[in-house]
Amino acid sequence: MQSQSNGGGGDKEMMERARQGDAEAQYALGQLLMEQKGTPGVAAKAVKWLRKAAEQGHKRARYCMGVAYGYGLGVTKNELEAMKWFRSLEGYGYNGMEWALMFMGDPDGDMEWVLEATNARRQRAGMDEIASTFEIKSLTTAEAADLIREKGYNLYLDGLEELQPGVAEVLARHRWGLISLNGIKTISKEDAMILARHSGPLSLDGLDALPDDVAEALSNQKSGLFLAGISSLSDRALMILASSPGDLWLERLESLSDAAAKALGQFKGEMLGLSGLAVLSASMAEGLAQYSGHLFLDGLRELSVGAAEALAKSKALIHLHGLTRLSTDVADALAKHGGGLNLDGLSSLSAPVAERLAKLDGNLYLNGLMQISDKAAAALGRHRGELWLDGVKTLSDTVAKSLAKHEGDLSLRNLAVLSDVGYQALQQHEFNFACCLNDQLLEAHQAAARQESQP
Repeated sequence: MQSQSNGGGGDKEMMERARQGDAEAQYALGQLLMEQKGTPGVAAKAVKWLRKAAEQGHKRARYCMGVAYGYGLGVTKNELEAMKWFRSLEGYGYNGMEWALMFMGDPDGDMEWVLEATNARRQRAGMDEIASTFEIKSLTTAEAADLIREKGYNLYLDGLEELQPGVAEVLARHRWGLISLNGIKTISKEDAMILARHSGPLSLDGLDALPDDVAEALSNQKSGLFLAGISSLSDRALMILASSPGDLWLERLESLSDAAAKALGQFKGEMLGLSGLAVLSASMAEGLAQYSGHLFLDGLRELSVGAAEALAKSKALIHLHGLTRLSTDVADALAKHGGGLNLDGLSSLSAPVAERLAKLDGNLYLNGLMQISDKAAAALGRHRGELWLDGVKTLSDTVAKSLAKHEGDLSLRNLAVLSDVGYQALQQHEFNFACCLNDQLLEAHQAAARQESQP
């Protein structure tokens, strides 16, 4: 298949078949679009067609959806959603979890080889996809060895309150997935150092304190560290954790010094969860602004202009789900941000705030909005970048026409009511950018169009 469309009859026929619901054509169209690397908005449009094929049971499309969510290709990266798609392949006789683990690192891997190798491993190993082992209250080294040999992916051992000698060493050999030990209240430096060698994420949400030496031992964890039970940490512990290479989740951390914020700004992991912070000073924001991954500050209920101005210097995708309202001054400051902005906590959007947010260069997430005024839509129509409005249920014709002028991918996945006029407007938008509507709405309009075309 050629990587660029030549505009010939074959492509037109494929598009027509895809629009009529042919899963193979939808898959082929999605693949064709995904190969057009570097074209703005093409990945989201590719995922739209791949999703349609996948939802009809097309196994290769389901694999592609897993890869898309695993890598953030055309959608927001979401490993849980990726795993859902990989696991959906179980109905075809394949171990979806093993498939994910083998090929999340190779989105261009050969499909047939994946199927063959995964099925062979499944037959040899007989491994379970998810190990739900919450009921285990104690674990010997021999039992731990049996567990990691028998279980295939995540190990949920939240019933354990302590680790017997040697158990950490055995668990660290578990090659795949998350190890969750959320029942553990305290952990020794030695066990922490051993568990940090585990190649998957490690969850220790039961810890309510973290001495500096234990923080140093855990800082070598490469895939992700969950410490959501800790409400306070020393500056030294935070500076140590800031050097860890994997994702870091400190969801209950209540305060942060300027020095610690500056250290966390240098954090190299993909996700930094600080949703326990209820207050963010301008100086703290200044320190965090150096971070360039996904920054979660969902605990903030208010944001000062100074803090917003500092955050705007960041290139991170900033998550501010806790903000339920936004002043024009803060919106003005945030609009200068060079990365994405998630404001899913907003349930309403005034036209002046929309005017300011429309100036944002990055992606804009407003999935908490259930409706949009004509004036706010007119402003958002001038935004460039992805625009997510998945909470909107109905669109007036005027709003649909305004959004159709938006220069970027547009997501309206939960839209339930849309007139033919509005549908036609959004279809025009789709010629240049992806416009993601839910399948039920699309099918209703396509059915109506087919009926009208009949003599």
